[in-house]
Amino acid sequence: MRFRTLHFGVQHTLAIAGLALGLAAGCNGDGDGDASGASCVQGQVNFCPCPGDLQVSPSGTQTCLADNTYGPCMCGDVQGTESDSGGDTEDTAESDSESEGTDTTPDLCGNGFPDPGECEVGPDGGMAPCPEDCMSESDTDSDTDGDTDDTDGTTGSVDVCAGVPIYVGNVPASPSVWLHPGFGEGFTSGTQACIAAGYEGVCTYTQLVEASDQGDFAAVPAGTTFWVHRVVATMFEGVMIQPDTRSRCDDWRYGTNDVNDGEYATVTAGALDFTLDADPNPNGGSDPLGLDCGGITRAIPCCNVCEG
Repeated sequence: MRFRTLHFGVQHTLAIAGLALGLAAGCNGDGDGDASGASCVQGQVNFCPCPGDLQVSPSGTQTCLADNTYGPCMCGDVQGTESDSGGDTEDTAESDSESEGTDTTPDLCGNGFPDPGECEVGPDGGMAPCPEDCMSESDTDSDTDGDTDDTDGTTGSVDVCAGVPIYVGNVPASPSVWLHPGFGEGFTSGTQACIAAGYEGVCTYTQLVEASDQGDFAAVPAGTTFWVHRVVATMFEGVMIQPDTRSRCDDWRYGTNDVNDGEYATVTAGALDFTLDADPNPNGGSDPLGLDCGGITRAIPCCNVCEG
């Protein structure tokens, strides 16, 4: 059943063709910038665990240095994670996640928020590391003056993007763990897979709603299902539901069904019917609404952005 949606936030996926992002690999650095030997892009910021953190909720940050290795983990007023005193809390978190078959390295790109380092433009004027999380407040779909067609701040201006396709293609038959060669697991790999297919990036939930409303799925076979990357609150079955990584298969790095769910959309009569996750708490086994992460493949939807 189609339902009307209310949007209280938005994520726009900008054109990032040609952008070479390295997925941050591992946060359990030893405080001297080694970061388990992983290379990184200078200025890139990643989460890292601090003493007392839950294994899936690291609270510190570490920045990639000029030698392309991570600096020490910054934990509030405590610098570095060497204060662990041999407790190996980071190793424990890593081993636990590996035992579950899940890479818990945070993939912050695409989470809808400008995390540290994601919006910094390099000295050569290159694109920010994660432009889809860097939209200014004026770029959101909140229209304070009611001029919904006002694309340049001038009342009555023509929306040159009206009718231009938003949804343009997909990466078919993808499991919930998105993996593109050289980019590790997660949302960044999905973006690179769309780029490799000739598109600009993964469609967000907001873009899918807009694309469905303007008929972009009219030629897509009925029954086709898409993974839904939702980072905004929305109304679903009369209830306001919040975004949650547990509803995005741990941002597309989780491949079983015990802990996380996977929201999806189904093409019906040329439009999308959304199946969203009103209860992201672990349910164990198969989800009654089909919100499974494991044992199923769906298409990754790819969108382009009109910049007129």
